[in-house]
Amino acid sequence: MANKPNRILLVEDEALIALAERHQLAAAGYDVDHVLTGEAAVTRALDPDSRPDLVLMDIDLGPGIDGTQAARKILDGIDIPVVFLSSHTEPEVVEKTEKITSYGYVVKNSGITVLDTSIKMAFKLFDANEKLRDELTHRKRIEKALTESEVKFRALFEKGPIGVAYHEMVYDGTGKAIDYRFIDANESYIALTGVDPRGKCVTEAFPGIENDPFDWIGTFGRVAQTGEQLRFEQYLKPNNRWYDCVGYQVKPDHFVAAFVEITERKKAEEAASKALEDHRILLDNIPTQIWYLTDTTMYGAVNEAHAQFLGMSKEDLSFRDMAESLPDAVVTQCRVSNLEVFRTRSTVVSEEWAPSASGERRLLSIIKTPKFDENGEVEYVVCVADDITERKQLENM
Repeated sequence: MANKPNRILLVEDEALIALAERHQLAAAGYDVDHVLTGEAAVTRALDPDSRPDLVLMDIDLGPGIDGTQAARKILDGIDIPVVFLSSHTEPEVVEKTEKITSYGYVVKNSGITVLDTSIKMAFKLFDANEKLRDELTHRKRIEKALTESEVKFRALFEKGPIGVAYHEMVYDGTGKAIDYRFIDANESYIALTGVDPRGKCVTEAFPGIENDPFDWIGTFGRVAQTGEQLRFEQYLKPNNRWYDCVGYQVKPDHFVAAFVEITERKKAEEAASKALEDHRILLDNIPTQIWYLTDTTMYGAVNEAHAQFLGMSKEDLSFRDMAESLPDAVVTQCRVSNLEVFRTRSTVVSEEWAPSASGERRLLSIIKTPKFDENGEVEYVVCVADDITERKQLENM
């Protein structure tokens, strides 16, 4: 049996435009319903008998509520992907829609291929969000089950992979924390530290720890006295290992420390940091302009070639909005292709004019490639640009 086509509610007040769009969408395999006003869109979308799978919303809808207001009313009632279809390309208009929903913004007359791709992407994002919500609900149930079971806690303490120890603080005559005694420790603690500390004070179990610049005794003293909970990563000098630690008070002057060893991870991070620095040096010594985008107009980082082209420093550009450094017309031009990358999740090649350090307008050929995080979402976009002004002039001669 064939899959039922996705039902789309098209909200468009221009009858001729709507007719053309309905024809294109139907040819692409969608079941299309059409209304002329925002009020009608809200009524149709919230009616269980006519509820669509996706709303394709124009912004300007004549008298009555506009598309953004209609979208808010619909989303207040149901969870549904809303894609805006508008002739507006102004950054403030696009930003306004992004605050309502993040399923897409398509400029009219972009063509059925772009529109169809945007709709398919909206459905994928919607499905991904539903799966994420289900996963979070599942995780909360697991966490609740763990906290409700004392038997499970004891099993984790005795057999779990996390090192856990229970301590009593030791003070001098003035009330200053000067040591702490190990009341109990699990087998993982012994394996991860190489020391069986049970019944000993920390200065006996780890000689020299009282001289460690980190001040382990003072740090855990605050936990035992005040109830402050701590989470930190720290190098333990007496046994030359790194740990990811959690400390919390059980009752006054008693605390638990739980940890995992992260020595190998720290070594890997140091190696990665060196590699990253070498990579940065390489990028800053090539003539090709490279920069990163964290959204449609926000720089992540830029290389030296791009900064020099614009006549600015990397510090002036990195992690700043383009609007702080570039003319409005340039930002608007960039935003259109940048938005397409985030929307389509695919590489886009564009030719864009940009002001150079000399004040001359130069034509750049820019390859914009999305990079995805572990959840498959676009985390940032890598932009690689070449100045093709002279080449274009020769081609046009």
